[in-house]
Amino acid sequence: MKKLFFIGALSALLLTACGEEETATITPDEFKKLETGMSTEKVKEIVGGKPKNPDAKESDDLLLIFDYDGENGVDKEASVSLIFKDGKLNTIIEDGLIEEKAETATKPNEETPVAVTWQDKVKEIATKEGTPTEKYDAVMVYAKEYPSTEAEIKEFEEYIIAEYKNKKYVADINNAEYMLSNVFRANVINRFYGQVDTPINKFAFDFYQNTKYTYRGEDTLDSSAVRSNERQMDKALKQMGK
Repeated sequence: MKKLFFIGALSALLLTACGEEETATITPDEFKKLETGMSTEKVKEIVGGKPKNPDAKESDDLLLIFDYDGENGVDKEASVSLIFKDGKLNTIIEDGLIEEKAETATKPNEETPVAVTWQDKVKEIATKEGTPTEKYDAVMVYAKEYPSTEAEIKEFEEYIIAEYKNKKYVADINNAEYMLSNVFRANVINRFYGQVDTPINKFAFDFYQNTKYTYRGEDTLDSSAVRSNERQMDKALKQMGK
């Protein structure tokens, strides 16, 4: 009986091990095989496993982000972010795998560069070549890892409320830097509070929705969706006594 029990336990252990997907890294050779339009399954087949963010889930606009550590890249702390939309690879962002990271590319005897602020990063993204959706995707990847403080969150909250109340927040939807800055602020607020159901969190989410869809050209300022979100924002402001 003991022998049979041991064999059964071993078999169960092997089955569990075989069914568990390993966390993968991406090498330069694997990276070069990635192409937009690939499915998540094809990407995992190429890199040999799952991303390091196992809790990655599709967002409200069917956006899915896979994060991987780089292996044998030009920088020891290389990373790769893959953005999927509607189940297909849409955007590929590498940092230090193929090209050296900007902050580590200093030459000997050069002064240490000033720390890059979130405003600098958003401006850099806004001024690069690309579609509004591609720029939005890049800002979302950056916002996902941004280490905000409570003081900064309060500053962001006051700012987006003021921009909404003076109706400036969608007055110039072609201003990429302004619109992406507001997308960044609102998303960072939502990530800070998580799933907490509070008026400011609801307000920030609807602000984010209107900013995102009007900037990307997927909604007009007079659309029913935009107006509906604004009614929810007005309700949230009333609950906050603003």
